[in-house]
Amino acid sequence: MKLKLLFALCALLLFSAFTAGKKDVITIFMIGDSTMANKSLRNGNLERGWGQMLPGFLTDDVRVDNHAMNGRSSLSFINEGRWDTVLSKLKSGDYVFIQFGHNDEKPAEKLHTVPGSTFDENLRRFVRETREKGAHPVLFNSIVRRNFPPEGATENRGSYEVEGNTLVDTHGEYLESPRRVAKEMNVPFVDLNKLTHDLVVGMGVEKSKSLFMWVPAGKYDFCPQGKIDNTHLNIYGGKVVAGIAMEAVAKVVPELAPYVRHHNPEVYVASEMEKVVYNGIPWFDEQGNIVNAHGACIVEDGGRYYLFGEYKSDKSNAFPGFSCYSSDDLVNWKFERVVLPVQPDGILGPDRVGERVKVMKCPSTGEYVMYMHADDLGYKDPYIGYATCKTINGEYKLQGPLLYDGKPVKRWDMGTFQDTDGKGYLLIHHGPVYRLSEDYRSIEAEVAHVKGAGESPAMFKKNGMYYMLFSNLTSWEKNDNFYFTAPAIEGPWTKQGIFCPEGTLTYNSQSTFVFPLKRGNDTIPMFMGDRWSFPHQASAATYVWMPLQVEGTRITIPEYWQCWDINRVKPVDVLRNGKMIPTKKMMPDAAWKEENGRLLSNMKGSVLAVPFQGTHAAVTGESDCHSGYARVSVLNAKKDTIYSSLVDFYSKYPEKAIRIMTPKLPKGDYTLLIEVTGIKPVWTDKSKTIYGSDNTFVTIDKIYYF
Repeated sequence: MKLKLLFALCALLLFSAFTAGKKDVITIFMIGDSTMANKSLRNGNLERGWGQMLPGFLTDDVRVDNHAMNGRSSLSFINEGRWDTVLSKLKSGDYVFIQFGHNDEKPAEKLHTVPGSTFDENLRRFVRETREKGAHPVLFNSIVRRNFPPEGATENRGSYEVEGNTLVDTHGEYLESPRRVAKEMNVPFVDLNKLTHDLVVGMGVEKSKSLFMWVPAGKYDFCPQGKIDNTHLNIYGGKVVAGIAMEAVAKVVPELAPYVRHHNPEVYVASEMEKVVYNGIPWFDEQGNIVNAHGACIVEDGGRYYLFGEYKSDKSNAFPGFSCYSSDDLVNWKFERVVLPVQPDGILGPDRVGERVKVMKCPSTGEYVMYMHADDLGYKDPYIGYATCKTINGEYKLQGPLLYDGKPVKRWDMGTFQDTDGKGYLLIHHGPVYRLSEDYRSIEAEVAHVKGAGESPAMFKKNGMYYMLFSNLTSWEKNDNFYFTAPAIEGPWTKQGIFCPEGTLTYNSQSTFVFPLKRGNDTIPMFMGDRWSFPHQASAATYVWMPLQVEGTRITIPEYWQCWDINRVKPVDVLRNGKMIPTKKMMPDAAWKEENGRLLSNMKGSVLAVPFQGTHAAVTGESDCHSGYARVSVLNAKKDTIYSSLVDFYSKYPEKAIRIMTPKLPKGDYTLLIEVTGIKPVWTDKSKTIYGSDNTFVTIDKIYYF
């Protein structure tokens, strides 16, 4: 008996020791519909709910118990006893992820609920009864349905023989109920609809199909007839959405953050999906040529973006034509054509200036109307001209000067603005604002005059308020741009001051346009600026595009993002995947000096050679008022030059940044050459004031290869 008792005590001690060291496992219960549910794996089925993929994004300390079920609404989930089953398992400290809406929208009596009424009440019940168990509710709204109806479609059909280019919401008020209940009951909320909306928009019409159940006929046993399903996710889509969901959960439920695996290689991560705007360095089109579209504007048309700009030359300031590029993501640009070339004679004939091109589609005629500043090379014969075309990317026909009261408008710097009512406006340097005629081919009236205005005007509207940006007059030199606001285009216009930190010179740029960047349910005004580089504008002038923050009459760009993701509207470290080349592996000639870990030279013809193996390279360096142009070239293994362009190292104040990322090439052995040209950017304005650099230094900080 004593031996039995002793054995029992030892067993109890061992069990106690084991259980004392064992962690409590957190359980995440999932309740929802088919977009979240577990799917059968029979016959190689490719469909997955995002809840099914969730365990891959959590540590072993968390267990997922997925009760989401195909075809269920919040009502049927309760009435079928599924919620009671979850409640019977819930324990204190667990979590319940709640996502309904897809089936609550359906008219069937056993499914249908009403937003603001029965749907909200069911969500409140889930929250209330979860908390009564000591567990934690998290509310989600529905993932986006991939719905791209063709232009003119009057109903959402789920799939279309020919798709359009605009993602259209299908859930309506059912998206707002989870948000409303979350706010009312102080529950963590994940706007998974917006996150997936932005994902689909960012990927575009074609690429976004890869997330959903687009199954070709005759390829898979589970669905030999094939299918087009824009609601349900495939394996890849399930992983992507699960990854996005848990990244969002980690932010709104910080207690779960330590259990989230952020770097699973199959999850949506920035490096896979990011669409990066590179400020202050050359962009390359689909042919590997530098994007040459300055003083630009963007027109969104038919689901694509069209960038119009001055097709600059490195040899002369004479008008060489206006260019057009197109894109489906605002990052990757395809060269369409020079849409308005040099004319045989007239205001845009040989040895004339053509600047500030802007294009608007006239609502009343469907015609595309282009406006520009035309002048002689001395800027003493200005006109506002216009051209027209029936297609957005066709060759425009110059119609001549724009007329007001039958007379040409003899002005120079200009911009345009199209209001939400379709009315078009011409913005002129130093303040005049003209309303265009119904056909956009003449001026109807001067509706405002903004006192104290400058040049390079750009206007946008946000929340019923009008904002107008201007630059000071400093020739090609950068300055602190400023802005005005008004409750109506007619005014009164109030000067508000600068919108970038003082002394940053608008991050070394000059305003040209403000593009309405649609992201989710918001429209973000995107500042578009030129970083001029006279006299080598074609190869060395670059762009600065940044989101503007708007709060009442105050607009700001509080910090400079050299590289940012245009879908997530967040800065990106594009060098994180690069490998830095040690200085000892670089081959500078004798004219290059090493100073504080940097290499610099102002000796014309001196060359820094850097061999690398990869696809492209990035050069970081410092620009300042003592610097000039470098020529950056890439040689292949045969020592043939396969890329070469000028890079401007001049700026009025010192700035360390990426100076160039070379075009991506097939992986191989290359040599990067950086040559000091001995050329410095220097110019004068009409008053003969001298601007520019006082030397020709090129200063290199680091070089990366990819």
